[in-house]
Amino acid sequence: MMNRDQLDKAAWLSIRSRAPIPISKAGSARPLDYASLDAQLRDGVSFEYAWSNFLHAFYAHRTASFFAHPSPSYLSPRYQSLLAGVAEYLSAEFELPYPASVASPQYFLDTPWDTEEDLGLDMSEFLADRMARSPEAFRKRNIAYLSRNLITL
Repeated sequence: MMNRDQLDKAAWLSIRSRAPIPISKAGSARPLDYASLDAQLRDGVSFEYAWSNFLHAFYAHRTASFFAHPSPSYLSPRYQSLLAGVAEYLSAEFELPYPASVASPQYFLDTPWDTEEDLGLDMSEFLADRMARSPEAFRKRNIAYLSRNLITL
């Protein structure tokens, strides 16, 4: 039986092994950048649903255009920082240029945040370990967020 790290490695291999699909001029119901993610959220689509669709679309197309716009400005500083980290992490993973805006000081938190807290869980005793296992794109922003949270198949 495979452990979590082995499962994650297999999942990332599966994601990377698919050839990117050109973006259709006809458009997509899925958000193709942070601006269209913003539009869906403003239309009342839940963050979880819109975010899942965004990730599916990104993995299908894998272009830097997904991160050409900054994260929605009305999101909390935590979520804006998280999305900046996602832009940096996924850009690096897929060898894409990422926007200079992700280096803006507004996308770096003063105090540590474990995204699992939003699930109503007290993760304080695990913060140091989760922070250590978080990719640098999140850790430097003071965010405990594991790359496995970005896996969609």
